[in-house]
Amino acid sequence: MDDYVGSFIGFADAKNQNPAYFTLTRTKYDLAMCLIPTEAERDLIVELARSTIDGSDDEIQAILFKAFDQFDCMQIADASDAIFSLEPSSQPFSIDFAEITSAHMIACN
Repeated sequence: MDDYVGSFIGFADAKNQNPAYFTLTRTKYDLAMCLIPTEAERDLIVELARSTIDGSDDEIQAILFKAFDQFDCMQIADASDAIFSLEPSSQPFSIDFAEITSAHMIACN
């Protein structure tokens, strides 16, 4: 997840607005999306973690899934989808990263 978010933020730099970076970042995004646990998987992970982590289920979830919840809360997937809907050519292309992120993302605590 962190690797993808770092690459996603890299789109802000014009030197990364090229087809190769686009393809690499899209691959990282696809992998990150596969790694997000479903509710059933979360429940199972919390159940397994109870033996090693002291705390309520909510506290355990907060510890284990903070990065996933932050990703979801900030709507990074929506901004990613907006970027990946662009069609990069063989030449460098221009992404208005600030415009896309401000239109699709929200700040979270």
